[in-house]
Amino acid sequence: MRNPLSIRWLAASAAIAAAATACGGGGGDDDGDDDPIDAAVGAPDAESPAPDAETPAPDAGDGSSATATIGAAGGTITLGPVSIAFPAGAFSADTEVTLSRETSFFLAPNGVPDGHCLYSDLFDVTPARSFEGSLPTLTIDLPDGAPSLAAELRVSVDGTLFSSQGGAREGDVVTGQVNQLGRLFYGRRFANSPASPSSGSPGAVVFLGGPFGGLTGLGFRPVAGGAETPATIDFGPEGLDVTVPAVTAGSYALALHHDDWPCGDVPGTFTVTGGDAFH
Repeated sequence: MRNPLSIRWLAASAAIAAAATACGGGGGDDDGDDDPIDAAVGAPDAESPAPDAETPAPDAGDGSSATATIGAAGGTITLGPVSIAFPAGAFSADTEVTLSRETSFFLAPNGVPDGHCLYSDLFDVTPARSFEGSLPTLTIDLPDGAPSLAAELRVSVDGTLFSSQGGAREGDVVTGQVNQLGRLFYGRRFANSPASPSSGSPGAVVFLGGPFGGLTGLGFRPVAGGAETPATIDFGPEGLDVTVPAVTAGSYALALHHDDWPCGDVPGTFTVTGGDAFH
């Protein structure tokens, strides 16, 4: 049971506060909420326009984007798990920067760069360009369960050729300075070059160069369309030996797999020639 004295004391205090407000008493929280910051100081009123573009945009899902105007003083743009901080001098004049989510790591690996497996979403920054001196800092918050394999921030200005930008990982957060921006992701490059040789009959063994630790499978997918056929793979010190599966003659893409993480294809295509290699 509440103490009647306490109730009367609270009622009296409320009356005094109301009287002080009516008389124009200063100080305190004038916006009537529990936030000690006065809404009249530096906060937009109800008719003010939306916050400027440098305010992080909400993560609206795949295909969403955020835009910020970054000037000579620098600034930050954020979209979901990705944030890019531009230091002073990164741009010499006001520049409209757009950060968009290109492909979700949760979706089928359409558009995943050749030779790579992604451990984050694939993002795109425009304008794509290189930087000297004042380098932006790229931070990516990785999805749960991202592999602990050695991986790196990779960025492409032209959209196809990706360069390593390093990056330090602590837990599920990767941060690093980058000397260019464009298409970007955090992941691992598995295949460095096309299969050698680039053709062979079923049962033949071809070689793929690259660091393949962590790769869990490779399949032959008809370029013309159709189901993928898994191949037998053998890990070696210099790369991967792949046994061509029993498929019909034709042109195939060699699809990389790392569990359920999206991966691209081996660079180039492989031609399966006719003939029975199993005699």
